[in-house]
Amino acid sequence: MQPAALSELQPVVPPEPCSPAIGVDEIPRNLSRAIERAEVNAWLDLYRAAPADFAAKQGLAIAEDGDLVWATCTTIPFIHFNCVKNFGVESAATESRLDALLAHYRDAGILRPWFYTNPHTEPATLSCWLEARPATSGRLGTHLSRRHAIAR
Repeated sequence: MQPAALSELQPVVPPEPCSPAIGVDEIPRNLSRAIERAEVNAWLDLYRAAPADFAAKQGLAIAEDGDLVWATCTTIPFIHFNCVKNFGVESAATESRLDALLAHYRDAGILRPWFYTNPHTEPATLSCWLEARPATSGRLGTHLSRRHAIAR
């Protein structure tokens, strides 16, 4: 088989755009909080079910302070294991609390902790605070903005 010359190739025609089969609406703050709380509860159950010797060996821990939950794992550098689960969701985040959480991760040797945010996170400037703070190496910039929506 001989290679085709460029002039013999068929032009690439982009596909026709199509509308999604379902519509999506933003959800209200109270439903967003319920979704976040359900996920936090699942992570709490998961961490509590970990065998003590495994948790100790892996540096696996989850902590709670009021409505705030954060996870730490010194041997698994994956975002779900080193993140603040619901910062600014149930109650407004503060810069002093953010700095304390960053200090916790820095002291644990976690270079890139993650913070989940969503459109209902309070205050609205939280993403700016996260982007402005340096981590132990380079800029933090480690937040994941999630959008909660419901199909109609």
